[in-house]
Amino acid sequence: MAILHKNITAAADIHNPKWFSGANNGDYAFKNEKGELESIDELLLPAALNFVDGSVAPPTTNSGDIYILSSGGSVNAGWGGVSLQDWVRYDGTAWNSITPQKSSLCYDKTADLLKVYDGSAWAGMGASFGKFGISDSTGAFTYYSGIDTALAAASSGDVIEQFANVTSTSTSSIALVDGVTWNMNGYSYINTAGSNFNFITIANGVKFTIINGYIKRDGGTYSHTANALIQGSNLTTGEITSNGVVYEHLTSTVVKNATSLTGGIFKSSTTGTYAFLGYGIYKGVKIITSKINGFSGSSCKIYNSYIYSSSSYNYFLNGGVKAYNSVFESDGERACYLGNNSNEAHNCSFISSASHAVQVLGDTSTDFSKLYNCTAHSSGSSGIYLTGYAEAYNCSSYSTADRGMRVFDFSRAYNCFTYTNASQGIYATEDAIIKNCTIKTDWNNATGHGVYVLLANVGNGFEIIGCNIEVFNASANALNISSVSNGRWAKNAFRGCTTAVVNTNANLITNTPDSLGNLLL
Repeated sequence: MAILHKNITAAADIHNPKWFSGANNGDYAFKNEKGELESIDELLLPAALNFVDGSVAPPTTNSGDIYILSSGGSVNAGWGGVSLQDWVRYDGTAWNSITPQKSSLCYDKTADLLKVYDGSAWAGMGASFGKFGISDSTGAFTYYSGIDTALAAASSGDVIEQFANVTSTSTSSIALVDGVTWNMNGYSYINTAGSNFNFITIANGVKFTIINGYIKRDGGTYSHTANALIQGSNLTTGEITSNGVVYEHLTSTVVKNATSLTGGIFKSSTTGTYAFLGYGIYKGVKIITSKINGFSGSSCKIYNSYIYSSSSYNYFLNGGVKAYNSVFESDGERACYLGNNSNEAHNCSFISSASHAVQVLGDTSTDFSKLYNCTAHSSGSSGIYLTGYAEAYNCSSYSTADRGMRVFDFSRAYNCFTYTNASQGIYATEDAIIKNCTIKTDWNNATGHGVYVLLANVGNGFEIIGCNIEVFNASANALNISSVSNGRWAKNAFRGCTTAVVNTNANLITNTPDSLGNLLL
């Protein structure tokens, strides 16, 4: 008689092995250690679309849809005669189930997570892969698909490791967590969402560290309040420490209000009003902008930093800004503009190829900005430009395009050095005070005066006292004073000129020195 098993086409005609009749749905044949066949539970079940509430009707009823009824108080009639915790698959007519065994596994496609059945409930095992991870005390990682979920799981002392480049279109802000470090491992994190939102936010008191990566925001429109890359509260006590990290915003403000920043390179190519608007403490940062003000600050402090704008200037606004040991540079405007309200720069360098290296402003005799021990270089205009009661102490000012220094409107220069090869050494107006300065011009022109004083005085007149003044052209004057300018000059040394002083008004000093050389101005 012919053997017909190979020709059987109907599943009902296939008999079970006699040892298999007691097997459960989901069991399979297994050759055991004795070489005998037995049934065994299939622990890895086919992946489920989602783990759902069994008391709710099935979300979908397409043939082949798989779910696990992981929660609920009872089973909705739409599922048929299955039980809670079951693995179920729809065959186009009814839901068929497998009852999980303890240690059964199933991948949840919605949660992107492998889950295990512990005998009473399903629970996540922790992803075995992801673009971010946090290790425990044994070095074992728990993986996360996004930085937001990693931060939500992190606590102080944790290090979030990044394992791949990430591009996101999410409009949810990344809220930094106190005491956590984000090690980017040389990868990038780029957000291209078209809507405005503040990309990274930091709350008061939060201290956060980011290492070795590139963070970019490219999307939305200009808004320094609603579309900043880093945003914090005014005068926040939070701090971001960056080591080998570049932050860049292509359409708006890279830092707004923010926090205190230590380290990091911050770039913006926005055409809006503010590329970097700061109120915090900035140490060792580098700010580079291409289309608007490089830095705008109020009531902040800057230490050991480099700030550059290719097309505009860096602005200390609203007062209280203090900069130390930093470099400000521009190829499109003034390297720095110290606005009114008592700003200060100490041991800083200012470099411009397009305008004054630094302009310093004041409002009144008690409210003005100051330079201490600073150096200014300009190939576009004057080195240092003082106006409106501003003051400079022990500074050096160089120009290859215009006056070495400008001292206007009640401003004062003490113990400074100024040099130019393109115009007068110092251009002064009205009630300027210039004391104990070294002033040199190598401009070979009859108008290449050491100090040129213009405009009528408003108060007590100008003062030029105790200065060394040298000109290159013998026809130029050490002091050339306008006919409408009144003032005082004494104890100066002149070199290089045939006529040292040209003026049509008398020196306002009317007394003579005493026996010790003291002179009442």
